[in-house]
Amino acid sequence: MATFVLVPGAWNGSWSFEAVVPLLERAGHTVHALTLTGLRPDDDNATIASANLDTHADDVVRHLDRHRITGATLVAHSYAGMVIAAAADRGRRQVARADHS
Repeated sequence: MATFVLVPGAWNGSWSFEAVVPLLERAGHTVHALTLTGLRPDDDNATIASANLDTHADDVVRHLDRHRITGATLVAHSYAGMVIAAAADRGRRQVARADHS
């Protein structure tokens, strides 16, 4: 089975994937849905203002490292296509595939 890391587009978070996560898990996959820095409900104004593409790519790579994920399939919506492209470049050993919708 696959390990999916779902990365939402701008102004969205892990809640964007509430409908799809259970479907993937029922099919036997491991699923991680992320909320990027600056998009979390409790982020302060300074965090929001300083978040950028590099921050978001680092969020994905840190998540892969923290959870010791290898062979991940990164799935992105909209803006996050750029995020997963940068993350895949930085975490080459951890990422098997990157898909953008």
